[in-house]
Amino acid sequence: MNTQCMITGCVLVHPDGDVAYNGDLFEQGDTYICNTNEDSAFTPPEVFDKGVKWIRPDKDYWHRRGVWVWQVDNTYHSVAALEYMKK
Repeated sequence: MNTQCMITGCVLVHPDGDVAYNGDLFEQGDTYICNTNEDSAFTPPEVFDKGVKWIRPDKDYWHRRGVWVWQVDNTYHSVAALEYMKK
């Protein structure tokens, strides 16, 4: 199964919306894998700037040591992230 880098330099927002991390998003089959830097944790703004490529998994995810795994269908994306992934 191939793994493809979808976004280098995205923001992953925790499903609860209380913290966010910088990272890179990969897709493998019907699964997203985001490798984040846990030292980059910050409180996300209520509204991100228009060009920010943010993603947020739904409540059903696996997380350990900065690696997040969840189903592609259970993802919220910013418009900027969706446009970037179309390229």
